[in-house]
Amino acid sequence: TQKSDLATLETQLAETKKKKLRPAIELEIEEKRNAIEIAEMESEFYEGSEEKIIGVEPLILQLEKGDPTPSQIQMNAAEEISMQAANLTTAAVAKRTDADAIKKKKKRLPAQAEARQSEHMALLKRREADLASNLANEMAVIEAKAIANNFIIPAGSAVELPVVGKALNPTEAADVAKTEQFVSYNTERRKADSIRTLALKLTTLETQLNNQAQNMLIGPAGDDPSMNTPADRVKKTQSAYVVYNKADSLSNEAARLTRQAAVIENDANSALLTNPEEVYNSIVAFYNTDTQPRVVEPTAEEIAALGENTISDINSELGNDATEENDDFALTPPTQANQAVNVPTDVLTNTIFEVDQSATSSFYSSTTPIPVNPPLPSGVIFKVQIGAFRNAIRQDAFKGIKPITGESTGTGLTRYSAGAFDNFAEADFAKDEIRGIGYNDAFVVAYRNGERISVGAARSAIASGETTGSVASNNVRTGATSSGSLPANSVVKQGNLVVNNVAGQSGTFFTVQVGVYSRPVRSSDIYNLTPLNQEDLPNGTYRYSSGIYNNEGTATQAKDEIRALGISDAFVTAYRGGGRVTVDQARQELGSGGGTSAAVNNTSKVFLGTYSGEIPVNQAAIILGLNSKEIDKVSNGDGASTYFYGGFASPSEAEQEASRLIGLGLDQARAENN
Repeated sequence: TQKSDLATLETQLAETKKKKLRPAIELEIEEKRNAIEIAEMESEFYEGSEEKIIGVEPLILQLEKGDPTPSQIQMNAAEEISMQAANLTTAAVAKRTDADAIKKKKKRLPAQAEARQSEHMALLKRREADLASNLANEMAVIEAKAIANNFIIPAGSAVELPVVGKALNPTEAADVAKTEQFVSYNTERRKADSIRTLALKLTTLETQLNNQAQNMLIGPAGDDPSMNTPADRVKKTQSAYVVYNKADSLSNEAARLTRQAAVIENDANSALLTNPEEVYNSIVAFYNTDTQPRVVEPTAEEIAALGENTISDINSELGNDATEENDDFALTPPTQANQAVNVPTDVLTNTIFEVDQSATSSFYSSTTPIPVNPPLPSGVIFKVQIGAFRNAIRQDAFKGIKPITGESTGTGLTRYSAGAFDNFAEADFAKDEIRGIGYNDAFVVAYRNGERISVGAARSAIASGETTGSVASNNVRTGATSSGSLPANSVVKQGNLVVNNVAGQSGTFFTVQVGVYSRPVRSSDIYNLTPLNQEDLPNGTYRYSSGIYNNEGTATQAKDEIRALGISDAFVTAYRGGGRVTVDQARQELGSGGGTSAAVNNTSKVFLGTYSGEIPVNQAAIILGLNSKEIDKVSNGDGASTYFYGGFASPSEAEQEASRLIGLGLDQARAENN
């Protein structure tokens, strides 16, 4: 939009003959170019920030003592940029003062232009400093969560106990053992030792599994040549890698347990040193005398028994289920008004993710509550857990997702999860889609015959040939197979399916979007609508629309007819030369020559804003509430998206609405009139 506005201004300047009118237009062009430069800087910054944010947790796990954290490095960079911004601001103020003091207009105007450029560069650098500082703060939040979840002792937080040379005699040791401070410290220290013992068991089992997998790959085929076919070798390799994966899981868990033990002991040491010196010295001396081994080598029987347990069993025993069952899980609303997730209950092999312009409410309410503890299919299935809560939640808390089910646990929590999938890849894809609309803590879980198991155990079971959950008919769109009919004078047609790829469509036209699907659509999925336009999306899904219209009024009639069939989220959109454009852009090009009726030729609209990445939650809530008129979203090609709202019957109506939205907190809102 800004670039098109700039082009309009440049054309206007070229066509303006009166010299006295040109300076004002030139100033507008300068301001527009500055705004574009700031927007491009922000877009580049956000693009570079993504990699930094993703890398925070891996870097935290690799930090050595004394190393700065990623957020500290980022904050140092932000402070340096802030200093540069301050210097540029000081220089810009000086240039402005000098320029304004020049008496002769011929010299003053170019000096003022130079001052404006300096002011713009200072503003650009201040904005970059703000972004850098915000990124550092966001990275610090991620670091804190990573430290807590991965049991990391932050740099400088390790507590060393003093060295006490003396040993206690039996009487002194018995006296120390009776003290409250010793009992408290010893309890935590023994807990840490117990966790280290378990980590050692896992490490021993990991070694055995790695040896087992290696023997499976390189071991003898046996005397029977019929057991050494290519198919047998492939199956043997697959089985070996299932074992390798299990060993890797054990290795990761052993490392995490070791870190957990270190955190527990470090906290205990810190608490111990808050006591008087004679108290903590005597307790340290007690351990100089204590000959009991802290970590015991596991026996073969213990390892064999451990091999029958899953990591989730171990976590339950240790109370380490916080990642999956966090009482403080924060519900975040969808970040964009045109995204909703729809996972049909009768589909396990495919999931669909519908673009829904009106996904501002939940599929559930007090009258249609989320089902709790429904029966699950037999076999192995995957689901996506959205949250776990100890207290009752609002039934409409989860917006844009279905189906959702609840599961009561023995700890008093209720877990809420979405969908049902017969393979991990589909569930993992759904998890990413659910996170994409704002539920950032969603993760994949697994069940066998209705009982929860670890994802690793579920994948191993499937790899070994165990049956997955029963799969019903492979419908793409729930409810899209009903036999809807159209009036005799309808503009929408039904019949044998004809699909045309929108990339091959020339010119500008209106059309009616009917859905986004995970696989090519069938006639029965779409109420036998024909012809359809298909757009292949980068994420592997397909966007379908009905009809090609050069008249918005006809397209609106088609939308109403399609909604009456049962596709309630159908809406008018537009394409130009095979690419999607806003409805307003199509109106500008087609105009009255395209036959747009006066009834729908509303060219006043509200610019809501341009966003890179997620829309801020407070602004997303405002946009989500705009459901009485059409919202257009345009991808700008640089990772950012622009949102428009309208049209309105008059420019004054659009300006009034923009003022209202600014008052609510949508600070980019402005009226745009053609």
